[in-house]
Amino acid sequence: MVSAKDTITDVSGLLKAGGDVSLTAGKDVSIATRTVTLSGAAGDDRTVRVGQGAVTAGGNLTVSAGNDVTVTGADLSAKGGASVTAGGAVTLTSGTDLTLQAAQVTAGGDLSLSAGGTLSLLSATDSSYLSQTSSKSSAAWQSTSDKGHSTYWLMAALL
Repeated sequence: MVSAKDTITDVSGLLKAGGDVSLTAGKDVSIATRTVTLSGAAGDDRTVRVGQGAVTAGGNLTVSAGNDVTVTGADLSAKGGASVTAGGAVTLTSGTDLTLQAAQVTAGGDLSLSAGGTLSLLSATDSSYLSQTSSKSSAAWQSTSDKGHSTYWLMAALL
């Protein structure tokens, strides 16, 4: 858990945990990938990624800010659910693909999603099965009973 009264800034850093990750700021959260612009002899400029910022959670990922959340070219991933909440604007930008799967994004102000490639808003499913087996027998007969219960969850991307 990272908590700040003011601002959290991660530029090309890697925050990784086997369990839950929580980033909470009183003002802004900014997660970005560091880039460098190279000028060629022919006047052509190229922007190159120096290192990709990433926040990875083995469990749930929560990013919360009193004002704005900005994610630019960084990778946010969670094995559990992902939640991004801001009292102000939320900006998620990717130079390639942007995928939100079973993610919840809430903005008090503007919500901006921008992808250089594909923008995907996906749902996810989860399931569980509980098996309860009992058997009875005597010298003349045998009986087996299986009372199973399946539960399925569908989680949509919420914007």
